[in-house]
Amino acid sequence: MFKLSKKFKLILPVILVASFLIGSFVFAQAEITDELGTTLGLTTKTLRSMLISVIKAALGFFGIIAVSVILYGGFTWMTSGGSTEKIEKAKKILVNGLIGLVIILLSFAIVQFVSRSIVGNGSPTNPGDESSGNGALGGGIIESVYPAPGQRDVARNTFVAVTFKEEIDPTSLIVDTSGNGIFGDCLPANCDTVLEVAGVPVVKIAKQGEITGGPYVVPVSVTTNDNMTFIFDPTPILGNSSYNEWYTTELTNDINKADGTPAFGALGGFDWSFEIGTYIDTTPPYVKKVFPIASGTYAKNVVIQIQFSEAINPTSVRNDTIIVDSIGTSPVPGTLYISNQYRTVEFLGSPCGTNSCNEVIYCLPGNESITVTALAATLTGEPPLSVGPPFNGIVDMVGNSLDGDHDGDAEGPGVDDYSWNFNTTDEIEISPPTIDSVNPVSGQRGVVLRDPIEVIFSELMMQSSLRTTNLRIISPIVDYWITAEDIGPPPIRTQADINHSVFNTATDYKPEVTAGVKDMYQNCMFPGARTEGTGSPCEPSALYVLLGVADEQAFLDLHVNYYCCDETWSNTPCP
Repeated sequence: MFKLSKKFKLILPVILVASFLIGSFVFAQAEITDELGTTLGLTTKTLRSMLISVIKAALGFFGIIAVSVILYGGFTWMTSGGSTEKIEKAKKILVNGLIGLVIILLSFAIVQFVSRSIVGNGSPTNPGDESSGNGALGGGIIESVYPAPGQRDVARNTFVAVTFKEEIDPTSLIVDTSGNGIFGDCLPANCDTVLEVAGVPVVKIAKQGEITGGPYVVPVSVTTNDNMTFIFDPTPILGNSSYNEWYTTELTNDINKADGTPAFGALGGFDWSFEIGTYIDTTPPYVKKVFPIASGTYAKNVVIQIQFSEAINPTSVRNDTIIVDSIGTSPVPGTLYISNQYRTVEFLGSPCGTNSCNEVIYCLPGNESITVTALAATLTGEPPLSVGPPFNGIVDMVGNSLDGDHDGDAEGPGVDDYSWNFNTTDEIEISPPTIDSVNPVSGQRGVVLRDPIEVIFSELMMQSSLRTTNLRIISPIVDYWITAEDIGPPPIRTQADINHSVFNTATDYKPEVTAGVKDMYQNCMFPGARTEGTGSPCEPSALYVLLGVADEQAFLDLHVNYYCCDETWSNTPCP
């Protein structure tokens, strides 16, 4: 009995190691099974990755055989009954099995290393090279892109979006596949696609490192409502189900403005990279926050704002999918704007005056009850995916319909529409916003090269005014884009972030906030209206004395801009 116990103690570690290895190889087999699903059209695997998967599967099979041999050797030893001949035989079996297992494990490690070198493991080829850095984004013709440069773990079924600052000639990037003379529409089973020049798409989507020579993701359908924002839908979804991969989108210099001139001029184009995850997005978007607050009463020049939980497909944002009604006027005339990396939608009514910067302000009907409704889209047989494009309701950047009641399920029109109401007065709110703080502060050294520039305002801001023309990096040239969020505790204010490509070391950067930024009543900011370091912003009354006017309305009638420099009003920009 003692001998058997001793043998058992000797064999037990081998059994435990074998059990662990069996689990490891079973895991590898599960991964291979998923990879083989690719060949059935479930994923977009290359021949190289398929070959590596087959090798891994073979090594996993041989590993199971080696472990089985070890277990057999252990069984032979434990049942030898003290026979020297059987014990020697068992030793030989164990030694041969262990040698085979070591060889297989080393082979598996080599294959894994080669796999990561050839196919990739989700790391960018150059972690600092996430956009062209040529200034086309932010300082140039592009306002925003989605996914954002350097964005991580993006859903495989994502759309790619680009918003230009000027109207683009749609014939320079779209093929009218449907043949109906409309560029950028999508008929059932017949969407317009990206134009190719000399066999190369004018909008390239490829794995990072393959953007120059391909292969490119094709076909890619394209839709637009205004020839400024374009949505690209890769028909074969991106990435794979096993590991993250980096992709690059390139906008080539074959794209022209509406007047026929090259969109990028001497820049030659623009590209940016983002990381695709291993999952399919089946989570519907929901309304995160609205302003005005339900049942509240506000001045008629208030901006209607809807903040969503994630980026929304801009082509689904129209006056027939977000409807503004009042008792006296239905629907209320006005314009919708999308901003904040496609997460925020705002509505402005009809012209009703000008602000202190001599810019037009827009009003809702006064002394009215206003109702706002965001519609959910019609669902396919696989919810939350919606029918379209075109979409008859709000959808996210993969086509999932709005979850209006935020119960986690997309249930379509009616059930998942989101609606609220508020009241207006016949007054106009004219108090201007100021800047509470910035980070980094002027002259700060040792700034982290990737950290965004933060600007915190004194109140809630109209996010569609927080654009790259109003919050900008003047010099040196860098790509940048704007995001915003509301911060507390009360009073709730808006923090705007100027995100950017990686800064250069030992380099001075000059950001700027212009008077074009506006609060939720469309009042422009007094340029420079904040105090460096500690202290309070300039008091408006001091400015009124300087100008010889009595109050804010008299100031507004002058339509002038003044600057707050070292707690003193000045009619010239602060040094």
